[in-house]
Amino acid sequence: MGRGNSDNNLGGGILGNANNQKLTLYCIMSGLTVALASFQFGYKISELNNPKDAIMSCDLEKDTSRIMGLPLCLPMSDSTFGLATSIFAIGGLIGSFFGGYCSERFGRKKYLTMNSFFFFLGSILQFFSTNPGMLIGGRFISGIGSGAGVAVAPVYLTEIAPVRSRGFLNCFNQMLIVVGIFIAQVIGYFFRDGSGWRYVMLVGIFTSVANFITMFAVVESPKYLAKRGQMNEAKESLSRLRGTKDVDDEMLSWESSEDQQDELKRVDSGPMESSTNTKVNLISILTMKKYRQGLVLVFCLQTAQQLSGINAVFFYSNEIFRKMYNDDTSAILTLVVGAVNVVFTFVSIFIVDKVKRKRLLFISIGSMLASMIVLTIALITNTDILSVIAIYAAIISFIFGLAPMPFLISTELFDQEGISAGNTISISANWLWTFIIGISFLGLQNALGNYVFLIFIVCLALFGVFFSAFLPETKDKTYEQISKEFKF
Repeated sequence: MGRGNSDNNLGGGILGNANNQKLTLYCIMSGLTVALASFQFGYKISELNNPKDAIMSCDLEKDTSRIMGLPLCLPMSDSTFGLATSIFAIGGLIGSFFGGYCSERFGRKKYLTMNSFFFFLGSILQFFSTNPGMLIGGRFISGIGSGAGVAVAPVYLTEIAPVRSRGFLNCFNQMLIVVGIFIAQVIGYFFRDGSGWRYVMLVGIFTSVANFITMFAVVESPKYLAKRGQMNEAKESLSRLRGTKDVDDEMLSWESSEDQQDELKRVDSGPMESSTNTKVNLISILTMKKYRQGLVLVFCLQTAQQLSGINAVFFYSNEIFRKMYNDDTSAILTLVVGAVNVVFTFVSIFIVDKVKRKRLLFISIGSMLASMIVLTIALITNTDILSVIAIYAAIISFIFGLAPMPFLISTELFDQEGISAGNTISISANWLWTFIIGISFLGLQNALGNYVFLIFIVCLALFGVFFSAFLPETKDKTYEQISKEFKF
């Protein structure tokens, strides 16, 4: 089927009609509701941090402070607790694969609604844990929900967003992740003694229920519906998101097949047949030349995020604060790190659509590279104040680029047929590196000591060069326009 002229018209049309695509309050609320899955992911990442000691050890003979007759703690070794922490990443990797497939089969909204069940079941198991095995099982199930949530939510956010607001809406994903992390830190700080850790798990139950209920208030992704040939439903969904019935131009501007455009022109004439678009799944996308560079780029974007050293920065922040201050003060300073993360992430959502994607990414990589060099020097010379400054600088540098850009750009490097499978591979790469770093960092730290950040410095420099050469600018562009800049 010839598409040359059609695609060119579409490529110009999307920008020509962009000013008519209103970002309504309902669209924003739909984005925030869907991003509750990302909130739960962030919360689950951090929920075990502060109450770690209370979970691992206690006097089981005590009867005080028990909740519902459950044990005060779950005695376990450091390695077992490490398994409870890292098993979350294994669940996330599995969930990211199934999430992409299921969202294509059942729909973005329907699967994200069903996905809240994983968070509910995982939190229930954790709250009622009577042995380490139940805690580990709950973490694994919660990981499945988290993996699926952060794989599907960015796709939905990109698909409902007006073209010039894709960055703004997609930043809800990162914003809710860091808010979840911070809330878990705060609750964990106040409930870190006795059996209070179970209340931390209880919050996970409440948020999963809230996520399930509120999902009924959002509409299905109009682009997903259009892809399946359900043009009447797609028009109704888009009309509600834009607050107007005049959405035909925007629908015609979508990158779609000529058959689908013909269906749109007949939208009011009767029931539509299913779309005949080529099916793209996790297996087929790996063999399709048109997606080759997109797949390499999304894998490298997520790898760059994880190998930037941000997780190591958070780890070192706790250690450095404890060296300089007492336990209570260092705990508060750790909360301040979380608060800084939230505040600057919130600020970033108003910047991301005003600056080109590559520029933000390079500013982030460059400033984080400088921060890591300063942190390494500070650690080697035992300059604690300089270490603290470098830690905060690295966190702020990460927030404005390396935090949101991999999630956002990964949804812009594929057309509608490939977006779900492509984003699934992107998120899977993130989970894979999360697990690898989680199980290897302590060994690297023991081997390299204060020079451990040299690894991340080299990685940041290499990825900066790679993205400069091969990453196209994606802001306000269609896939057709972006793919013309692919080099392999």
